Amino acid sequence: VYMAPECLRGNDYNESVDVYGWACVACELLSGAEVYSQPEFRELPVHAVVYRVLNSGLRPVIPADEPALAALIAECFN
Repeated sequence: VYMAPECLRGNDYNESVDVYGWACVACELLSGAEVYSQPEFRELPVHAVVYRVLNSGLRPVIPADEPALAALIAECFN
């Protein structure tokens, strides 16, 4: 679930996939919890979460505790 959608699809990709992965790690550091560990995702198998990342634009929840960092993380997911 840390892989950028273009990697998951098997598309060509560049360094921007590292930015996506960094944003996932930054979400974890801010929240103190693994990405997609919210109750609505805990019961889902990993492939179901990956499906939502690919087809529904699902992204990790960005903690709002640090607004400037949250804005940076949000930009990394675009």
